[in-house]
Formats: sequence, structure tokens, C-alpha cells
Amino acid sequence: MRTTLPGDCAAVDLAGRLLRDGGEELGRWKLLHLPAIADGLALWPERYPVSVLQDIRRTIGEYDWASLYMGSPSPREGSLFKPDRIEIVSAAPAGMPAVRAWDVAATVGAGDYTAGVLMAGPNSEGLYWILDVVRGQWGTEERNRIMRQTAAVDGRDVLTLVPQDPGSAGVDAAKAFIRTLAGYRVQSIRVSGGKVLRADPLSAQVNAGNVRMLRGEWNRDLLEELRTFPLGRHDDQVDALASAFNALAGSGAGVNAEDILTA
Repeated sequence: MRTTLPGDCAAVDLAGRLLRDGGEELGRWKLLHLPAIADGLALWPERYPVSVLQDIRRTIGEYDWASLYMGSPSPREGSLFKPDRIEIVSAAPAGMPAVRAWDVAATVGAGDYTAGVLMAGPNSEGLYWILDVVRGQWGTEERNRIMRQTAAVDGRDVLTLVPQDPGSAGVDAAKAFIRTLAGYRVQSIRVSGGKVLRADPLSAQVNAGNVRMLRGEWNRDLLEELRTFPLGRHDDQVDALASAFNALAGSGAGVNAEDILTA
């Protein structure tokens, strides 16, 4: 299992220190990386099938899961977000503009997640609210069905943002998303720049204590992803949240307005 840790975390990890100091390159040590789940398959299915491993993951959280089971440890807190400054609330003010932004994937039970984050704001005090997260590892057909169902639950006042990858294939995929969500407010945006650049305006508001989060079962996974970003195993929720925030704040960070397609 891989035990290397970045930064000062390596100071308390013997294997990580040995590898960091060049032991592997010098032939002194050999690195074996055996994640508990790889490409959707369990390492030892007779003892720990995928279903059991997923239960363990939900119980111990993303940080310990990545370190103990996936061999991909990261610091307790990433360099960008201070998620402890997000206040968890039981209700959010009504009447604010709201956006649901999606980060999409299309592999069943493995790989990246599809995530749709609903955010509203700002209010008169300049505060923003994270209202809901829909997330899963779905195939194309199920993913599209869930996206449309989510739009129906959100209502017609909520703007849905879907991604547009570079190139003609990205344009075609964006148009397909728009057709899937016909009848609802939807825009396709082409993002540019790195993930950290796009998330930077959001991080400033999170770290200043200007973001609230509606209490829900999804809170833990999102907070953990924010905490480890950009070093964590997944960043789908952060990507979607950053897109929603940039649209609400009008920052335009990483968004090319000329490439917006409107249903």
C-alpha cells in the first residue's frame, strides 16, 4: 500500500520519508501500490467485496479511506479551502437566485463521479448558500434521467449549468445535455484554466465565512472534498460548486461567455 505523504505529513510516515529521499530511484526500496478498489473491482473480493468496502468508506470518511484503503493519502486540509468556516444551517432565505451546476462522468460504479450542486445567493449581506448535492457513478442513460429529474425537483426558476468540453465533440455533447433538459432553464458553459483557478473566487468567500450549507446527508462528503482539494482523490463536487458560485457571483472565472448555449 502506498504510504507517501506530501509536505510535512511525510515527517511522521517512515515509508513516505524513505521514498521521498530517493530510496525507490536508488533501488533500495520497491513501491507496491495496492488500492482496495481499482477500476471498480475489489482487491480481495472474497474477504472485502466492493459493497463492504463502500460501507467502510462511508463510515470512516474520505481522508482515512484514501490513506488506509486506497494508498493515496493527502493532508487533512488542502491549501485552498477552510471548510470549518462554513456554517451548517437548518434553513435558507427564500427569493435568492439559484443555480444548479453539473460536473459529469459516465462510468457505472467506478472512476469519476457525476455531481450536481445547487447554490443560491447572494443575499443583501453578500452571503451564499449551498442547498443540495446530487452525486453518483452512473452510466449515460441513468445520469441523464437523474439530471432531468433533478431539474424537475429544482423547479423552473433554477438555472442549470452543464459543461462544454473543448472541440466539436464537446459542443455536440453540450447540445445533447440541453435537449435532455428541454423545458427548463439551462445553459452550457465552456470552462478554461485550471481547477484551482476556477475555484479560487469560491475559496475566498468560503474562507471569509460568507458561505452557508443547508444540513443534509451529503454534507460530510462535500466538506471532505473541500478539505483535501486540490490534492484529494475526487474533485467533482468542488468543480460543480465553483461553476455555480462563479455564475451567481458574476465573476466569470474560467467561463467564456461567448460559448454559452441557451435552451
